[in-house]
Amino acid sequence: LGKDAGGGGEAMSMRAKNIVAGSCGGLTMISIFHPLDTIKTRVQTQASVFASAMYSGPVDCFRKTVEAEGVRGLYKGLTSPLAGIVFYNAASFTAYDEIKLALSARAPEGGVAPPLETHHYFAAGALTGLAVTCCEHPFDLVKCKLQLEGMRRVAAGKV
Repeated sequence: LGKDAGGGGEAMSMRAKNIVAGSCGGLTMISIFHPLDTIKTRVQTQASVFASAMYSGPVDCFRKTVEAEGVRGLYKGLTSPLAGIVFYNAASFTAYDEIKLALSARAPEGGVAPPLETHHYFAAGALTGLAVTCCEHPFDLVKCKLQLEGMRRVAAGKV
């Protein structure tokens, strides 16, 4: 990831570092907080999936999930966001850097581009969010569907 003959190696090195660092952080975060996301998803969707509420709250959802499915039940759907975070971060960091680069390329002919202003960073962030949603949404949809799988077993009284 060092410099190359074209001189773009340094930028590529920083892009690669951003993607790796963001992916490692994302993988760690997802691995730790996924059980909470599973509980949240199940509590939020219980009314739309079943005629009556299955859980009295998050603690009840946690208890019933572990009783019916074991601790692994809390990690249902984990593979989808783990795979998705790599694509998400790659798209996020790359899009943000490229959009900032495009915004800074507004220098007068032969001059130096003025520094980006706050509204440029805002625009870069907003456009990045729009771009990465396309990468992240399919993974999130699969994750939610997998998280809800065990609810049918709990509803059937196999707790």
